[in-house]
Amino acid sequence: MNLRRISGFAALLFLLASATPLKAVIITNVTPPMSARGLHLIDIYGNGFAPGGLHPTTLSVDINGVVSTVNPINVVADWHIQTTNVPAGASSGFIHVIINGGTPAQSPQQFIIISTNAYVTNFTPTYGDVDTTVVLSGVQFLSGQATNVMFNGVLSKKTASTPFVNSDNQMTVTVPAGVTSGPLTVMSKFGPTHNFNTSSNQISSATNFFAQAKFTSFSPTNGRPTTNVVLTGTNFTAISAISFGGVNASDFTISNNNTIRVTVPPNAATGKITISPPSGTFLSPALSTLDFRILPNILNFSPTSGTNNTVVTLTGSGLNEQSPAPTVSVGGGVVTSFSTISAGTLVFKVPVTASSGPITVTTTNGSVTSSQIFYLPAAITSFTPTNGAAGTPVKITGNNFTNASVVSFNGVPATSFAVTNNTTIGAIAPVGVTSGTISVTTPFGTTNSAGIFYVAPTITDFTPNHGSPGTSVTITGTSFTNASAVAFNGTPAASFVVTNNTTLSAIVPNGVTTGKISVTAPGGTGLSATDFTVDSADLAVSVSDAPDPVFIRSNLVYTVTITNNGPVAASLVMLSNALAPSVILKSVTAPIGALFDTNHNPIAFSLGTVAANASATVTITVAPQAIGSITNIAFVGSSIPDATPTNNVSTTVTTVWPFPILSITNLMSNDLVRISWPAPLSNFTLQFRTDLSSSVFWTNDTVPRVVSGTNVSVIETNVGTPRFFRLTN
Repeated sequence: MNLRRISGFAALLFLLASATPLKAVIITNVTPPMSARGLHLIDIYGNGFAPGGLHPTTLSVDINGVVSTVNPINVVADWHIQTTNVPAGASSGFIHVIINGGTPAQSPQQFIIISTNAYVTNFTPTYGDVDTTVVLSGVQFLSGQATNVMFNGVLSKKTASTPFVNSDNQMTVTVPAGVTSGPLTVMSKFGPTHNFNTSSNQISSATNFFAQAKFTSFSPTNGRPTTNVVLTGTNFTAISAISFGGVNASDFTISNNNTIRVTVPPNAATGKITISPPSGTFLSPALSTLDFRILPNILNFSPTSGTNNTVVTLTGSGLNEQSPAPTVSVGGGVVTSFSTISAGTLVFKVPVTASSGPITVTTTNGSVTSSQIFYLPAAITSFTPTNGAAGTPVKITGNNFTNASVVSFNGVPATSFAVTNNTTIGAIAPVGVTSGTISVTTPFGTTNSAGIFYVAPTITDFTPNHGSPGTSVTITGTSFTNASAVAFNGTPAASFVVTNNTTLSAIVPNGVTTGKISVTAPGGTGLSATDFTVDSADLAVSVSDAPDPVFIRSNLVYTVTITNNGPVAASLVMLSNALAPSVILKSVTAPIGALFDTNHNPIAFSLGTVAANASATVTITVAPQAIGSITNIAFVGSSIPDATPTNNVSTTVTTVWPFPILSITNLMSNDLVRISWPAPLSNFTLQFRTDLSSSVFWTNDTVPRVVSGTNVSVIETNVGTPRFFRLTN
């Protein structure tokens, strides 16, 4: 056993047992936080620098990795290290301290390597007026040979004790007369390139020295919320707030130390403009000498239309800047009754003198007129002329015509119109004008004239169109209101009654002859386009077929209707019906007492007498024998003249289809089949399903079709689940 090793180990145990526990090495602060390279005093503060209260055995202090000192004597206390060496190779970075070879401690902030010029890190106070004493903190005031300080370009005031460089890290100056807000500049004996500016240089926690703001003017001197106002004066840099009559503006821009652009805030009242000093200072606010006058402003009002005495709520700003009330007018009518008057709201009743128009508010500061119009109900008091035709210019007078959108003559819009003013409209009577009231539509609504604009009557129809004395004739047309006469070919009607503007009924007079019917009203006289025919019958025939289309060899029924439209009975009425050659006659039905011959084609019917306004019906059942189109022609006549022979013949054309038979052909190759049906049924739908039970739905077949000759076909696969096919229309 090695006794030397044993005794050494025991000694080590003794030292460990008797040693004071080591503290953690911590750097809390470095002052100054910057320096030029060379011999400069740097104080490092923290904890654990002198274990047991003694100088450490070893010490290493470096700046960003470049050693400053290794002399343990530089540890002046457990919480303090002093070094005077900023190495020539040092660069900005963290300071590290290593005690007795332990773990390095790092500074909280980087140490900044600067030039040999004077540098300012802070100054206090940051605001004041003439003769205020300001203390600047920094580095290298002595070594940088600082000579003076400028306040935003003005040299500090010379006194017996200032400027005074207290130490390399502190100097004292006095604020000069004429000071304005702005940065401080430390002037150097070495010239402008060695000056330090608190605003343009990088190392300074305080930037500007703030002087008392002063107000000289503002423009414009009045306005409304959102008006941009330019303030001029001095020391505007970093001001914290601007208010109009005590209401803070949220939008302002400091253009420079002498100019501010500010937007008048909502709810601002007439009063002084106040500029508040920078935050954190105790400078006094700057007030304008004059009041900024708030002009009245209208944002909106509700409702936008109504009658006299309607309660209107108007919102805006600056509405109460006149005592006891602002002057308010609605379309020129002055308001006399208010229930609410405030800066932002007026509530009032529409005066009886009001008319449709904008609302105007006037205060001692000025006037404002709404862009929006308050509408009252329009009224038509008169129009001239009182009758005319399409194209007639008509002058309409009344009130509240502003922004009229429609002018109508008995419901027909005017060809054109122009609103001359609130009481006059010029309009052109439109094409299609008829007697009736004139109406004007405004944003409030529609009003009608009390009087009627008369137009010459027009007769569009009458029924019956023939007859004998005593027959009642209904006449339709336009502008019959207040009709004064009705005549049949110049002979006054026995009597007449005007039902409405478009309908009247008249009794055919004795001595009447065939001719025009006339109606006379205040607007003039109108004639019928056709004659009223006396003592003649009007037979008409019509044929309908069912079904259409019809399948070949199926029953097809023709219904032939013979009508006597009057005005007298038609005697010896004969009907001739020509069938298509390809049909087979199956049966005929005729009125009781009628005679007919079915041995020939056409079939001839003798129907006897058909009373006026009566009808007779014949049915003929046939079976078509060929596909295609077949035609049936019916003709009717009687022994007396027919007033309108054009309706004595009727033709009907029927489509005949082949039977919808499907043909399925096995193509014997590729497991395909061809499904075919007649080409005339090409518009039929092919459907299939796999089960004939009612619960399985039919599905439309979408396979492309091929039309060839007389057939339509599709090719289907014959593989898989069996399918059932059908045609449907």
